[in-house]
Amino acid sequence: PPNRLCYATDLQHLDPFSISDVFDLFGPFEPVVDFAHVATSENEKTEFNLSLLRKAIDRPEIHDRLDFTSLYGEDGEETLLWHTRLSNADLLVMNRPHRGWLERLWRRSFTKNVMLKAELPLLILHGREREG
Repeated sequence: PPNRLCYATDLQHLDPFSISDVFDLFGPFEPVVDFAHVATSENEKTEFNLSLLRKAIDRPEIHDRLDFTSLYGEDGEETLLWHTRLSNADLLVMNRPHRGWLERLWRRSFTKNVMLKAELPLLILHGREREG
């Protein structure tokens, strides 16, 4: 069973439903969950921050099993994978946000690049389309 999960977040697409799904899926194993954000530039602007994420998901029954890590590296994929090795993560969890076809055509995929380089199991959660 997984003892330590690394949940990669870009702090742009906060999807609390996916986070809840992860806790529901792996809850019986009671793993430590490390939320890791990789910044590739010093001036990076994000929609959220790790302290807001902590407030959104912190519950008394899991409080002791949550870690929040900010990482910096010009090669974000390598920085994230280095962190998973250093933290002894058993599983890497990533969100794949919903993007339109034009955005998929011109923007490189962080998730795809990590998938090609990862040496540990990877769980990819697909972003949900927003209604309204």
